[in-house]
Amino acid sequence: MTSPWSRLLGHAPQKALWLSMRRYGQLPHALLLTGAEGIGKRLWALAAAQDLLCLEPGEGGPCETCVSCMAIDHGAHPDLTQAAPAEGHRELMVEEARELLNVLSMTPILSKRKVLILDQADSVTPPTAPTLLKSLEEPPQGTHVFLISAHPQRIPTTILSRCRRVAFAPLTREEFRKAAPEAEPFETLYRLGRGSPGEA
Repeated sequence: MTSPWSRLLGHAPQKALWLSMRRYGQLPHALLLTGAEGIGKRLWALAAAQDLLCLEPGEGGPCETCVSCMAIDHGAHPDLTQAAPAEGHRELMVEEARELLNVLSMTPILSKRKVLILDQADSVTPPTAPTLLKSLEEPPQGTHVFLISAHPQRIPTTILSRCRRVAFAPLTREEFRKAAPEAEPFETLYRLGRGSPGEA
């Protein structure tokens, strides 16, 4: 299998920002990734998580060969949790948020850090926000949280204020072609998807 960084198309400025923050020790505890659906935010978060959990990271990203990187590639890393609202629900339940906090509080097994990727972060409603807020205000040592949303305006301000925001733009035509090489008629699908392969 190929690594998330290898599969990621476009978003070079966002990758450069991430590597710069890591190089200078300025990684925030929580990042909010915003942009249209289907443009690669979750894959970017997974790539950044691999970089965090890699046992031998280099200047350009994870080594892609250590046992931690291999676990990421196979979707079975014990220190990485990927979450979203339960199927059939539009909101993240309080019980789900509590379980996520419990997982983050556990001691890392394979790496030195714990990572949470929460997709559809706009599913966090005011009743759930205080529970999730605990992990953002008093994060367990060595934990990192990636919140992903195409509708950040729906996220409670108490959550927004504790995250560094990274905005993602639609893919260029060249990037879209690489992501969806069989998309025809190309121009029509590119316009319909507005630069998002996942929406075409």
